[in-house]
Amino acid sequence: KDLPKILTPVSLWNNFDCSLPVNANKLFESIYSGVKIERVTFEGRETRSGRVKIAAAFASDAVNPSTETVLILPDSSDTIDVEILKFFVKRGYSALMVDYRGEWENCDFYTQYPDDVAYANAAKCGRFKDYVDDSADKTSWYEWVAVGLYARKYLEERIKNDKIAVTGIRDGGEIAWKLGVAGQFKCII
Repeated sequence: KDLPKILTPVSLWNNFDCSLPVNANKLFESIYSGVKIERVTFEGRETRSGRVKIAAAFASDAVNPSTETVLILPDSSDTIDVEILKFFVKRGYSALMVDYRGEWENCDFYTQYPDDVAYANAAKCGRFKDYVDDSADKTSWYEWVAVGLYARKYLEERIKNDKIAVTGIRDGGEIAWKLGVAGQFKCII
């Protein structure tokens, strides 16, 4: 009889495939008090139904952008916050904030999850946020961490530097911890 597969936090991410191209697109940019903010999209992991389409904002000094970069993960009920981005840029960093929460009422810029992982949409995740019914890789948290891993890949390609920090707010802090276990970041806040 086959025994159930037990995944540890390390083994869950050991074989995660982050090799697909991110296919980034800049939608538009604006400058606020010397901080350039670009709305971007890029692709994440591939599921049976297609690729995750990640919505994000990249912020940097408009004149002298830093290669010291921070990935910022908001709470699962929040989206991109320009004030938080400006906070990091004013302290000498470039920053990327992703919307991992997915489809949300009255919001037209969000990460789009394929139908087979629709439970990654925070507003619709139900049990998938707090329970593992089948396997840890079939949960909202898994999808959200996968967004973080592809966000890291986007940053590394964009800034040509692998020294990237990650920080999170509330649920974003939980994702930052999980990304730390995946071993991909130089600093976790």
